[in-house]
Amino acid sequence: MACASPCLFSVLIDTYNYSQFISEAIESALQQDFPQDSYEIIVVDDGSTDDTPQIIREKYSHLVKYVYKTNEGQASAFNRGFEESKGELICFLDGDDFWHPTKLSTLWKIYKEFKIGCFYHDLLLVDSPAPWRTVLRLSPFSSLEQLTQDAYLLPLSKADLLFSFAVPTSGITLHRSVAQKIFPLAKVSYKLNADFFLQALGLAFSPFVVIRSPLGSYRCHPQGWGLSLSFTQEGYKGQIEIAEKVKSALLQGEELPAALRCLIQTVEEEIAFRQFLLELYSLPKWRAFCQSCLYLSKEKTLFSFCRKIVYFLRLLLGDSLFLEGHKIYKNWFCPPSSSSRDNPLEKGQKKLD
Repeated sequence: MACASPCLFSVLIDTYNYSQFISEAIESALQQDFPQDSYEIIVVDDGSTDDTPQIIREKYSHLVKYVYKTNEGQASAFNRGFEESKGELICFLDGDDFWHPTKLSTLWKIYKEFKIGCFYHDLLLVDSPAPWRTVLRLSPFSSLEQLTQDAYLLPLSKADLLFSFAVPTSGITLHRSVAQKIFPLAKVSYKLNADFFLQALGLAFSPFVVIRSPLGSYRCHPQGWGLSLSFTQEGYKGQIEIAEKVKSALLQGEELPAALRCLIQTVEEEIAFRQFLLELYSLPKWRAFCQSCLYLSKEKTLFSFCRKIVYFLRLLLGDSLFLEGHKIYKNWFCPPSSSSRDNPLEKGQKKLD
């Protein structure tokens, strides 16, 4: 699919061994209610060893730019995708997630009105262990300036709220002028969670527009790297590595404005939280439980409390009990989850309750 000049959007899809999901991700990008000659789709395959290459070459070779590379991790895939891109706005999509049809048109309308360089939007949770339906369901929107009925402004001066609104890869968009200041992302050994670079460094160079409606869906599944690795000691060490790289990048300037120092402090708090989680592994379960309760008692917002309690439950219960508890909770209290056969691609974008 050729992109006209000027190319308004570059859709960067990163994937690794997601053959069961990649078609839905690509189709969701192709089915946007936005002129198809105004955006390009770039799929960066980070060394998949399953059927992903065959699926893309057979079904989508004439519709997307497909780049196959050695497995070096998500940050490396982002770097390669940005090198290949030419769009004014850079939209990121993980290969196991999917967008709703109005995503690009909604972003373009808001961008034309406000000319702000970074965007978040909410995501519906598919098969999530969390008792809420969307990523930003508990976020403190009343703390932000409201731009439109559905859009809010997160400025650098409110950097302490960054992780109350930060969404995963598939809900992040950067203007090229911002992305050029961020890329290439620092080389890291940890292969996940590169969205932390986009979240923290993006805010350093531009406010974020936070769109309250979900414009995509975030899939939580046992095969997902996010569930299988992020909540482990290896994952926490890797997240600390990335956060330290982000902190180093933010400290490059000789004089740091107060707002940027606030962002650095927020990053440092994330590092300290991961270090605390690592320390809990060395304690007996009863002491780890007590320390977790003490930590949670100091949380100031409901969002932060709920976000961190998931980490503690995963650590205290272990993967098998945590996921079994999720299954029981879902069967008792939750309606059937959205699936690829019953999602907003076919039924229209779902609104928040």
